[in-house]
Amino acid sequence: MTDVDYGAEDFEFPDIDALDPSEAAALWDRIEREATAANKRAKRLKERRAIAKDLALKAVENSPYTSVRIEGAEGREVQITPYTWTVFSIVNEDAFREWCAGEAERYYDTTPQLREGVFLEEMRRRDADKEPLPPGVKSWTDMKISRTTVAQRKRPRGGPGTEQGPED
Repeated sequence: MTDVDYGAEDFEFPDIDALDPSEAAALWDRIEREATAANKRAKRLKERRAIAKDLALKAVENSPYTSVRIEGAEGREVQITPYTWTVFSIVNEDAFREWCAGEAERYYDTTPQLREGVFLEEMRRRDADKEPLPPGVKSWTDMKISRTTVAQRKRPRGGPGTEQGPED
């Protein structure tokens, strides 16, 4: 039996005419088992990512630095910078919709789906201007980590570490 990666981008299902019912059921069973194992792994990684994020935030906080540079996966230098982020959430839809009815801005489209960009822009403005949030909306801050690839520095021609000198 060969190892088949059912999650691979290039995986192709066999033609229905080439399968008998037991082969189709076995294929489903193998994919179902692999998906279950992958979901368990993803859950474990999500938990570990949260712990690692907390460790990284605390380590930077306890250091004299505001950011840290590390070597990234591709060998490029990456700058890791913690920052605070204000999160806004509608916790009481009825109260918020009632408030929206008296506003000139339309916070919901015709589906009626919340226009998140409009909502966030107004909530950020209110937060920055120290205005109260509308009824049914709450906010809190969260720490995030920014990952930025550092631009590579080019060496000047004829500089240190080169054999080339100025042209005559």
